[in-house]
Amino acid sequence: MILKVADRTPHAPWMPAFASGPSWTIAVGVRQRDLLDWLLGQNRPVLFIEPNERFADRLRQEGLDKWTDLYELVEVSLGSDKTEIPWYSYNDSRFDGPASLQVFQQNYPNLMVQATVQRPQDRLDAVAVDWLERQLLRRVQACGLLLIESDHPLAILQGANSLVPWLGSIVLLPAHPHGHGQGLGQGQQTLDQDQALDALLKAAHFSPDPDVSNGLLVWRVQPERALQTELQAVQAFLSESQLEQDNLKVERDQLLQQLEELHLHNGRLAEYRDHLETTQLSLLTQLEASQSCLQDLQRSHDQLEIENQELRFRQQELTVLVESSCQELAQLSDCLLAMPERLDPAA
Repeated sequence: MILKVADRTPHAPWMPAFASGPSWTIAVGVRQRDLLDWLLGQNRPVLFIEPNERFADRLRQEGLDKWTDLYELVEVSLGSDKTEIPWYSYNDSRFDGPASLQVFQQNYPNLMVQATVQRPQDRLDAVAVDWLERQLLRRVQACGLLLIESDHPLAILQGANSLVPWLGSIVLLPAHPHGHGQGLGQGQQTLDQDQALDALLKAAHFSPDPDVSNGLLVWRVQPERALQTELQAVQAFLSESQLEQDNLKVERDQLLQQLEELHLHNGRLAEYRDHLETTQLSLLTQLEASQSCLQDLQRSHDQLEIENQELRFRQQELTVLVESSCQELAQLSDCLLAMPERLDPAA
C-alpha cells in the first residue's frame, strides 16, 4: 500500500478520530505546528523524539509555556538497529538527517551539504520502553498512539518490535510534502518499502482506518488484537502482582523467622542479664568482705607498726644497756687481773 501525503492544513482530518485521546503518545520527528499544539494540549504523557538538534531546541523554546512533567524530549536518531550513521547538515535545516545530498538533488537543486558527522542511532523500542517503564505506563491499557513524521517510517517501525504490542494506533506523516528522489510513492524502491511497511503493520494486527483519509494514513490495531493485548497486559499485571505477593510472603516469613530468632535471642539475653546481676551481687558481697578484711589488715598493720616501733625503741635501750654492761665487765676483768699482783707476798 502506498501512503499518501498527509493533509498539512490546521486540524488535519485524522485529529477528530483521537478526540477522546490515547493514554499516552510517542511523537517521532513531529514538526507540524498544529499537531504540536494539539499534543501539548492533551494533558497526557507525551514522549517527543527529535533527531534534529535545531528542531529540538525550537520545540523547547516554543513549547516552553506549555511544557510540564507529562512531556519529555529525547534527541536521538532512530532506525532498525543500534549503530552509528552519517548525519548530514544542510543549508536548509529541515533536511538535516541521514539522507545524503543525492537523495534530494533532483527536487532541491540549491540544497548544499554544510557538514557531515557520525552520530549514534538507536531503536525506537529501546528508547520508548525505557520511558514507559519510568512513567509506569506499561501497566495501563494498551492504547498508546505512535506518531511518525518521516519519509522512511519502515526503518523506525522495524526497530519498534517490543513497543508495537502496547500501541492502539499509528499515524504516519511524510516529512517532506513535495517528496524527493526516493520519497513516498516514487520509484520501485519506495514501492517495495511501502509494501514492506504494509506487511509489517498487518503482521502486527494493524489495519488501515477506513474512516480517516480513506485508511491510507491512520492504522489501528484490530479489535481482537486489542482485546488480546489488553488481556496480556492484565495477565502480565496479575503475574507481576502475584510475583510481588509471593515475594512479600517470602519476606514476611523471613521477618517472622527473624522475629522469632530475636525473641529467642532476647530470652537468652534476659537469662544472661539475670546471671550478670547475680554475679554482680556476689562480687559486691565479696568486695565488701574484702574491703572489711582489708580494713582489719590495715588495723593489724598499724598495730604491728606500733609494736615494731616499740620493739625498735626497746632494742635501742637494750643495746645501750648491753654496751654499758660490756664496759663494766671489761673494767671488772681488768680489776680481777690486777688483784693477784697485789695478793702475792713475794711482791
